[in-house]
This record gives sequence, C-alpha cells and structure tokens, in this order.
Amino acid sequence: MSLKVIIQVSILVSMASCVSMPALTAAGSKVKVQTAYPTEDCEELGYVTGESSVHTGYNWKSDSKSQHMEHARNELRNNAGELGASVIVLETDTGGPGTILLTGQAYKCE
Repeated sequence: MSLKVIIQVSILVSMASCVSMPALTAAGSKVKVQTAYPTEDCEELGYVTGESSVHTGYNWKSDSKSQHMEHARNELRNNAGELGASVIVLETDTGGPGTILLTGQAYKCE
C-alpha cells in the first residue's frame, strides 16, 4: 500500500469519527430561550428537547461542557424552529453521565 493511500484512508477515518456540532438553522436562530413564561399573547406549540451525549455521536471526550451545552441548546432551538416557535421556556437542564438534556415548551408569540 502506498503512503498516499494510507494518508487518505487515515484522513477519511478521522473525519468519519467526528460529528460536528449542529449549526443553528434559519428558523432556530430566531428562537429565544428563556426561563420565564412569556407575558405577551403566545400560542403553545409543544414540548421540545435538545441533547448532547455520547449516543449522538458528538465528540464527548474532547470537548468542554460548555460546548456540549451549546450543542444541546442549538438542537433545542432548531427543533422549536421547525414548529414555528419564537420562544422556548426552558423547563429542565438535566443529564447523566455523558449526557446533557434540555427540555422546554415552545411558543409562537406575536
């Protein structure tokens, strides 16, 4: 096997083992996360979650807790954005070994 092939295979294996943090979608970037219930006229759209864990494939061991929190927060906002939400009321921030789980209610506020 040539050195060139070995290097190419090594790069592909390295890339396959890393999953990047989900970026905010256009809809997700418009969603505000808060802990207080909205005071304006809002429609409740449903329950949403965001998770970062060893099970999502994200690089748990090499990244900081704040990076994992951002991963879970992006997923939470993207999921709410898919529902057409403008606000999430964060209800829980939990997790176990190797997991961060955020949950909340999504609202569409005028």
